[in-house]
Amino acid sequence: MSVASQLELDAHRQAAVLDGRDVPLSRREFALLELLVANAGHALTRSRILAEVWRGGPAANVVDVYINYLRDKLGDRNLIRSVRGVGYEWKAGVLAGRDSTPRETSRAAVSELVDPLPGMIGDSTAMQPVYRLARRVALHNVPVLITGPTGAGKELVAQAIHALSRRASRPMVTINCAAIPDALMESELFGFTRGAFTGAVQSHLGRIHAAQGGTLFLDEVGEVPLAMQAKLLRFLESGELQRLGSRDVFQMDVRVIAASNADLAHRVREGSFRDDLYYRLAVFPIALPPLAERDDDVLLLARHFLDRFAPGISFTPAAEACLRRHDWRGNVRELRHVIERAVILAAPGKQIEPEHLLS
Repeated sequence: MSVASQLELDAHRQAAVLDGRDVPLSRREFALLELLVANAGHALTRSRILAEVWRGGPAANVVDVYINYLRDKLGDRNLIRSVRGVGYEWKAGVLAGRDSTPRETSRAAVSELVDPLPGMIGDSTAMQPVYRLARRVALHNVPVLITGPTGAGKELVAQAIHALSRRASRPMVTINCAAIPDALMESELFGFTRGAFTGAVQSHLGRIHAAQGGTLFLDEVGEVPLAMQAKLLRFLESGELQRLGSRDVFQMDVRVIAASNADLAHRVREGSFRDDLYYRLAVFPIALPPLAERDDDVLLLARHFLDRFAPGISFTPAAEACLRRHDWRGNVRELRHVIERAVILAAPGKQIEPEHLLS
């Protein structure tokens, strides 16, 4: 399926560029624009965009989101026509007018970008270290500690690391440490044999055993009780697992990724988290920024959720401005829920207005 191969700015945008005024674009948007301009009059396939703009293989819907975003940002819903006598260059995050023909500035900018992780959208500057570190560590069998605020996407990063690793064909088992009562934590993780305790009518393999050969994701690891932390540390150090009520020892091959929205270093200082466990988990730390620091990604994510919940409708310019101004303390999770609510409040087939978004 071909996408638009020529681009025409609407009259106001084109006049702005010719007059030297600025049109904000991300580096990847600018690279896509340069690619469209350079191929004016020729079919431009999605695979070509993937090869030259992303240099990788994100899902096709990610490409469509970027194309739609660029299309709306430049004010031309059809994206097809031509650019006549208008040049562009990358200047500190803006599309600025110049007199000469387009240069290959986008290639240099794109080469510095790291592709979004599988299942993630956005190429904001704040996310580039996350993408870079996650791709680097994926092929190494070391523990990873992902930190960041609630709702920022820590589990998505963990899933991406697993998907990019050599363990991708094996299971990824997730356990929410905050949701399991302290008394059940050991049996959930390590399993138990029949008769190990009252109510153990049959043997049970724990979550670690279920993740054999794959990845164990410990979400909210800061909530693991102190008594359990020593046993978890022993497993991380030795790779050995012993079920409750059994003397048998299993040698496990499990990669551990942990996540926390708490400051574990602070908890170490106050004595509620073992320092040896912290340093064992934090062999390779990745800090995920809040959505408030990812301004360029807000509309991309909002459009992605809108396409999922109500394909075919869009935001008004005022609604987009409202989305950009909000501080998003609940991060990506809050954004998703806001868009889902807005779709319900808006009349069927109508655009999303500011009053549908935030009360």
